[in-house]
Amino acid sequence: MRRAALVMLLCACGLAVGRHDIRMMEPLVPNGVVYGRWPVNPGVLVYNNGDSTEWNVPARVWIDSAGVRVYEGQSSSPGPVHPRMPAAFGGFPTWGFRPGYFTYDVTAIAELANDEDRSNDTARVTASVVLGQWRDTIECEGPAWADIDGSIGSWEWWWGYDISDSLGRAGAPRPMGSCLFHTGFESYLYMAVDVLALPTREDGDRLVVRMDENGDGVWSTDSSEGSYDVFVNGGVDSVVYSYLPGQQCPGALSASSIVNGNLQFEVAIPMGSGRSDITRPAGTSRAAISCWRRDSCYGWWPSSLELAHWDDPAYYAPFCWLIMPVEEGGASGTELVPAATSTIARGVLWLRDCHPVSAGETGGCTQPVLLDVSGRRVMELRPGPNDVSALSPGVYFVCPASGVPRSASRVSKVVIAR
Repeated sequence: MRRAALVMLLCACGLAVGRHDIRMMEPLVPNGVVYGRWPVNPGVLVYNNGDSTEWNVPARVWIDSAGVRVYEGQSSSPGPVHPRMPAAFGGFPTWGFRPGYFTYDVTAIAELANDEDRSNDTARVTASVVLGQWRDTIECEGPAWADIDGSIGSWEWWWGYDISDSLGRAGAPRPMGSCLFHTGFESYLYMAVDVLALPTREDGDRLVVRMDENGDGVWSTDSSEGSYDVFVNGGVDSVVYSYLPGQQCPGALSASSIVNGNLQFEVAIPMGSGRSDITRPAGTSRAAISCWRRDSCYGWWPSSLELAHWDDPAYYAPFCWLIMPVEEGGASGTELVPAATSTIARGVLWLRDCHPVSAGETGGCTQPVLLDVSGRRVMELRPGPNDVSALSPGVYFVCPASGVPRSASRVSKVVIAR
């Protein structure tokens, strides 16, 4: 009777009572497919099944590869986690996964000390790490910020397309993820190929690009459209424009190396009106790309292209030029832009007075924060100049202070360059 009276008194005072039960709903990160080559910070989603508000809710994340533990981290939600409410939190140590195509088993465990139902403490998912993704259309995003040194840095290329020769156009079929293609443009068309399947560099290694620049499915009568061979000869990297036999492509740059443990090519071809320049149309070009060692193909795009049709642009796939506004840090300031666009910041990131709110939301603005590609908060931002010179070069995002924008229009992609 005394206990019942006490419970009634606590309820009358508005205090939650009853059992303690935190259910692990699922690991949020990693979960499903993880794209990119950068480390991630795991996150989890829990649910308070009990009747008591919980504080300092601990959790553990395990990541296994083929039964071998490759990661174990702990974190906690400071709370409050209210009854019958979910809570998502991160704060787990960084997980740096292997580059390539791999599948992992992810286990998340809620570890509330006084939990009264241990049967729902554990949740498991499968996550796949994918460096690139094959598409029928390659999107060439501008601007690019690549150093043509033959080494693909994690901050240089935002996205990779899987062009692995999985159909065996020449030689044995290649596994997915064995050859990745990167692209971007500014005053040059920048391209890079990451051949994960090749740990060495040899004479005759080459990247071959065919560009039907105006996308009409036929070559121009004067053969002025793009046809390039990027190759290693005598240990020297060269770019040859196919319609200037025996000559290197004027103004083009190329380099290759194995400093990252596998063969990587980087190339820059001038954009302009010259015969060997790349001409970017108002719409979509069509292109074909392949990567070879001697007579063995490691990368081939589009995968539907038959070898007999290699020189016929009617069979090529769309190559879309996506223009993104670029604003240099400067005294005039920089407007925040949608997530589909980028701002280049070299030492100073300028923001206007505040982060705009979306239609239908109340309030004037929120103070933004800067997140890295894993979603980790790296610094708070203020109106006007923000010194980002101490941050590593790479891709970051400007988000509302909560870090959880209600719409993509409130997210800005920022590239911090050297």
